[in-house]
Amino acid sequence: MIIMFILIIIIAITILILTAFGNKETKIPVARKTLLTKAEINFLQTLEKTIPENLRITCKCRMEDIMYAKKGNEYQKTRNRIKSRHVDFVVYDPQTGYTIVAIELDDKSHENRQMQDNIKNIAMKSAGIPFFRQKVQKEYSTEEIKRKIYEACNPQEAKPASRKER
Repeated sequence: MIIMFILIIIIAITILILTAFGNKETKIPVARKTLLTKAEINFLQTLEKTIPENLRITCKCRMEDIMYAKKGNEYQKTRNRIKSRHVDFVVYDPQTGYTIVAIELDDKSHENRQMQDNIKNIAMKSAGIPFFRQKVQKEYSTEEIKRKIYEACNPQEAKPASRKER
């Protein structure tokens, strides 16, 4: 009987402690920010006009959401290289979830990130994901974006860039 009484007291105290800590509101030191920069919004608006209506665009997509590290000796090293990186835009088929093309918008911040950019380039190529980089511009041509998407998806058919485009 005494054991039963002690057990009830312990349960009651445990419930009180859990309730007291569970009801306290906690705060995490974070602040809200915009998902896209003005440059990314500008490009997205052109990209939306460029792709067929049956395709969709997702922004700031983790690379690990569109590719995976293959099992083997290099699994963890490879996964670590892709898990925290993202690509700015992914055009995909909503019926299949299949990635059509990935696009990275290169602004001035990419000038000092050649190594990280190169890892992204190699990973995309290794996964067989059509990919291209687009320099930030004030305005974009839908025809130019269509051409770059086509060339990324059909690299064997891509023509060398003219001197004007280089």
